[in-house]
Amino acid sequence: MSPAALTLWGFAAVAASWFGRDAPVQFLPWGEWRHSVPEKDGQVTWGHIFRSPNCSIEKAKSRLGYQPRYRSAEAVREALFRLIEAGSLQV
Repeated sequence: MSPAALTLWGFAAVAASWFGRDAPVQFLPWGEWRHSVPEKDGQVTWGHIFRSPNCSIEKAKSRLGYQPRYRSAEAVREALFRLIEAGSLQV
């Protein structure tokens, strides 16, 4: 778990910055956007947006002394760059 939530837009912006780019994010109403992508992609995205999981780690911190090793973006960055280094993902 991470100590802070990250919006989809925020994630796109930070991930693009790792490659020296800006995130060309364009906001569309859901009904318009879902018709611009394949049906399966729309269903997966809706599931993510609808559930939008975000849990507090305060209880784990106070009761167990838990301290997260990474913030959300840091964990994804490390995983992404390891995949790139391993040749499993091309940029």
